[in-house]
Amino acid sequence: MPNNKPEKAFKAGAVRASVFANPYTSGGQPILIRKVVLEVRYRDKQGRWKSTNSLSLNEIPKAIAALQLAYDYLLHPPAPGSSTGHPTGNPGMTSATTGNPAISPGTPATSQSSHRPN
Repeated sequence: MPNNKPEKAFKAGAVRASVFANPYTSGGQPILIRKVVLEVRYRDKQGRWKSTNSLSLNEIPKAIAALQLAYDYLLHPPAPGSSTGHPTGNPGMTSATTGNPAISPGTPATSQSSHRPN
């Protein structure tokens, strides 16, 4: 059964860029292809968690920042056998696997409980 959990996730407010490692075989050799999924998490009117790939004006810079960190991670993936990889190095971001602070002081935050139109 394939692993549906991300290898690494980078968050800025409600925006998350998740890196997934997908094993393949090419020419009899195993290779690992990493891909990034971008999503925005929010609660609907009934309080259920949902996700979307639609971005508001305030979420665009957060998406850019999360994608930049995911890109940096793809360029410098963790060494085989490493469990944590490397920290984000950005106080305004969080890595879901390292637990760095989510938002630094002075960084505007978007409430994850905001409602989105249907």
